[in-house]
Amino acid sequence: MPEHLRSKFITPPTGWSYPEPDGTYIRAAHWGQLIEMIKQHRKVNNIPVSPELEQEVESWICSQISPELCTGGSSAQQGKPRPVTVWTVTAATKIALYAWRNENRMSVSLLEAGRRAAICAVCSQNSTNAACLSCRGLVSWVRGWMPRTTPSDSNLYVCNATGIMNIAAVHMGQGPIRSSTPKEVIGRFAKDCWKLPLLEKVDAKTNPAK
Repeated sequence: MPEHLRSKFITPPTGWSYPEPDGTYIRAAHWGQLIEMIKQHRKVNNIPVSPELEQEVESWICSQISPELCTGGSSAQQGKPRPVTVWTVTAATKIALYAWRNENRMSVSLLEAGRRAAICAVCSQNSTNAACLSCRGLVSWVRGWMPRTTPSDSNLYVCNATGIMNIAAVHMGQGPIRSSTPKEVIGRFAKDCWKLPLLEKVDAKTNPAK
């Protein structure tokens, strides 16, 4: 199954870049510009432009970044270890926050958020391997989007299954959780993960924000 970027509006950790067959490394400011620059380069240098060019570029970019930022791919690719870095955390969390904003900032109650946070705080997938989140400004960045807290915040890091910061995810309603969670990662959640019922039951309802 071909791999696709989950969003072409968010710059991947590697930037918008692609290595050409002649050794030229093309860099661009956004997806559309990258494709046009590749086409122009190939035209000038008499390199054939494949009708599958966009898919080739997507597949290459996906091979360079965390699988959570793409959809599709082989089962082997989906099952490879999750590289959790500041760059992948920023990208995955941004996708989730955009989904939350587009779903009218659908949030659960603070009581429910606290219940979820308590589960995440002791979860084996609560990764601390993304370096210092607060010293890089990521915590304050999330707070700028959603100024809500829980008693477990000091023990919340990054979900190793999704790459999303837990201080953001625990507050989100079902819609944003579903749209920001690739189906390929569902099998990586802990058995008691609070996300599973939301992902498995399309009609499940979350508590309204209070």
